[in-house]
Amino acid sequence: ALDFCAPLIDDHAVIFFDDWGWSEDRGEMGEKEAFDRFLEANGPFETRELPSYFEKARVFMVSRT
Repeated sequence: ALDFCAPLIDDHAVIFFDDWGWSEDRGEMGEKEAFDRFLEANGPFETRELPSYFEKARVFMVSRT
């Protein structure tokens, strides 16, 4: 889903993750790792974490630099 969205991000986008870190205890790649890989492969992006709506959720403002 992140790779699909990359070319659609012009200046800014807000990306929501609803289960950030939940698969870490099972040794699986989770949303944090997928987001890190996305940023490395599709940058340059600047990210800023925004207030979240749930303990295990994360919200980021992603801006092209």
